[in-house]
Amino acid sequence: MKSSLERDLKRLGALAYHRLDSGGPRIRRYHKIRREKGEGAVHAVAPLYQWMFVPLTLWPFNIEQVFDAGMDRVSAGKALDEEMRLLMEILPVPPNDEVCDAVAEHEHDVRLGRYEGIVRTTAKFDEV
Repeated sequence: MKSSLERDLKRLGALAYHRLDSGGPRIRRYHKIRREKGEGAVHAVAPLYQWMFVPLTLWPFNIEQVFDAGMDRVSAGKALDEEMRLLMEILPVPPNDEVCDAVAEHEHDVRLGRYEGIVRTTAKFDEV
């Protein structure tokens, strides 16, 4: 059976824009802290952790940057500061898998320069 870390890294690896490169060390850190300090230690940053697996174009802000700041506090055994707690309160629930899968597919197409699915009408080109 695969570990939850392996599953998470596989999920990141399936996303476009080298997400495994940027997010992999962050997810490894999350799992290490969770393993060493327990689930309760990372509970405060759980919403950000969930957003780490959402396609970039759906992020409401730079999730990785805020996740790093939260993990720094958690790692040091500190509670989230007031601004971070407010951010956790207003952070929406991540989109469902169906939405994420569709957007992830679109991101892969854009990354590879495949825009045919976006531009479906020839009328735009007939005028040219």
